[in-house]
Amino acid sequence: MQGPAGWLFSSSNSGVPRPWGELEGQPPDVLLSPLNWVDEQLSLLSSRYTTPTEVTVAVCSYNVDQGKPPANLAEWLHVKSRPEVIAVGLQEVDMSMMALKSEETEKHRPWLLQLSAELEASADPMRPCKYVELKHRQLVGLFLVVFVRRDIYDGVSDVDLQTECTGAMSGTLGNKGGIGLSFRLFNSRICLINAHLAAHMEHADKRLKNFQQIVSTMRFRNKTLAPREHDLLVFFGDMNYRIGPPVVISHEEVMDAVRREDWRTLLRHDQLLQQIREGGVFEGFTAAAPLFPPSYRYDNGTDTYDTSEKSRTPAYTDRVLWWAPEGSVVEATPLTVYKDVRASDHKPISVLLKFRGAKEIPGRKQEIMEKLKQYKSTKGMPTASLKPSSTEVDFGSVEAGIPSTQTFTVSNDGESALEFQLYSQTEGNLTHRWLTASPFKAVVLPRASVKVTLTLRLRSHTVEPVLLAGAADGPSDG
Repeated sequence: MQGPAGWLFSSSNSGVPRPWGELEGQPPDVLLSPLNWVDEQLSLLSSRYTTPTEVTVAVCSYNVDQGKPPANLAEWLHVKSRPEVIAVGLQEVDMSMMALKSEETEKHRPWLLQLSAELEASADPMRPCKYVELKHRQLVGLFLVVFVRRDIYDGVSDVDLQTECTGAMSGTLGNKGGIGLSFRLFNSRICLINAHLAAHMEHADKRLKNFQQIVSTMRFRNKTLAPREHDLLVFFGDMNYRIGPPVVISHEEVMDAVRREDWRTLLRHDQLLQQIREGGVFEGFTAAAPLFPPSYRYDNGTDTYDTSEKSRTPAYTDRVLWWAPEGSVVEATPLTVYKDVRASDHKPISVLLKFRGAKEIPGRKQEIMEKLKQYKSTKGMPTASLKPSSTEVDFGSVEAGIPSTQTFTVSNDGESALEFQLYSQTEGNLTHRWLTASPFKAVVLPRASVKVTLTLRLRSHTVEPVLLAGAADGPSDG
């Protein structure tokens, strides 16, 4: 049996590795301290007591414009596909002042009842498939509810729900923001975030900041688990991205492309895809491409785009993004819009995501746990040390475009093997484009050492200011 892993290392903003237990604000026994050693080893050795299994997640989003739920939502919920998980994210359930103050009202109740009734009524008597609610939460206009199939409910654990506000009053109010649900299904961690980002054509950069704040700030499991530390992260909802600047296209040109069903032209001018192509914040995320008429903005109750005085340009505001660790494969059906649903100024959208999960083999985990306990009692724990022991790494004067390197050594002074990995305090795994480590994780045998090289590569866009003065949200426009 391979030896134990005793410590994780983290990289601070300046690229400084140090034992996780010494990080500022972290309790000394978090994660890979000796007290949690057996649990952490079980996680590392999960492939020995699990078997691969496919998991399908139906992701459904709808900005309901404070409307009432329509009937016949089964197709939107992908009931016939029998997904293991159904995630429903609504926006603008209640935008009243009361909702802004209390965050949760009774306005979500009719939707919850209708969704539950749809799932119950759509069950095929020839292929029984019942769903149970896992968790739900309202945050002003946002509402997230997740259902799982009854036959796999016993495989769900570690359920945690969190919210992040990015709205008015310098981002302290929940008229914009996100609701996130983290849970373990069998041995796979899933994170689902329903979001509503800043509105208006000119606020693409503000939407980017909203996304970054939600993904980098939201934490689960007593603030120890980041969204990118899951096997599947899905970010969906009304992201409010428009068709237009910085690549200019007129309202008339958009309407003409819609009439001609020229989706490629519309996507070429789509603000979200423009930002994804630029990399940075969206690095590693995949967006489901909308090859259909824009889902916003209609005259309420019709299939006619906005005929009011504002005459808003149609846009793909309702989107689904997903992220998975490097090497993982996520299959997706085409993003679908439901044009016959007319209960709002938006159209609902959904997608099916399928990924390779892991299911425990009965009895095998307990067997490995007993072996780990025996190993711990007879072999002792590893002991990590750093050289140089300085808590800072100084790259000196760095010029954009010219890599600069510094090295340090991780030594194992104990009697059993050690596995380390570098982390960023703010973003989880150390995957910055401007700072890389080689190796960023490794196993160190007893009485051995590993040299780690940090490489700093500054590009012109890296050093530009990224913190912009935020203005309060204007009137709601999506």
